[in-house]
Amino acid sequence: MEAVSFVLELHTGIVWKSCWVAYLFTTGLVAISFVLIGQDVFVGEDFERWRPVRA
Repeated sequence: MEAVSFVLELHTGIVWKSCWVAYLFTTGLVAISFVLIGQDVFVGEDFERWRPVRA
């Protein structure tokens, strides 16, 4: 029984950590997109020059 509970605890810890990493990653992406959208709105045409030009 001890081995089973150990495996369950290990699995739960891995799931919890991966959920936390995914949460941080998503929050970071949202923050970055908000910053980029804000720059696009406030800076406008000046910001266009700094974007990579698509061929």
